[in-house]
Amino acid sequence: MTTMRKKWHLTFSLAALCLMSLFLGACENKGSQQTENQIQEREAPAEIWKDTEYMARVIDQHFKENSVKKGLPGVMPIKDQVTKSERYMGIKKTLRDTLYRINADEIVMGTLMREGGLEHVVDFKMIWDKKLVNQDSTYGGLKVNDVFIRHADGKSRYRWEKAGEYWERINTQLEQ
Repeated sequence: MTTMRKKWHLTFSLAALCLMSLFLGACENKGSQQTENQIQEREAPAEIWKDTEYMARVIDQHFKENSVKKGLPGVMPIKDQVTKSERYMGIKKTLRDTLYRINADEIVMGTLMREGGLEHVVDFKMIWDKKLVNQDSTYGGLKVNDVFIRHADGKSRYRWEKAGEYWERINTQLEQ
């Protein structure tokens, strides 16, 4: 009788465990679907495109992550598109008056950077990422997705020109 009772108890426990895992799986899927829907609905708020303080923090965070990742405190490697080499620059200051919105989800902010004794203007292109999780558990924010050297070695490589609602990058190397 004890063996029969043990088998019954084991069968009952396994059945309860299966039901519980099915229930938890359904809850988990429902929760992730709800989170995905919230992410899809979250668009960039209009005020984000004017918040230069926030953009400067995004650039600073990107700089810190890339300088530490390479083991280079105070400088960040930047790919030079013209010379096809890597340059190592430190941030002097963000140029908050140089904002260029290039489409509905992307903006560029200029930054004055130092390489040795030389100063260069570098543009940080930021994109709105609706899946970015913030410290307050909300979704959506800007993240740096590209870096370009606009002015280096005493020469301008490109300039920004207003084209309707957005800005266009115009190559100036061909003009010089």
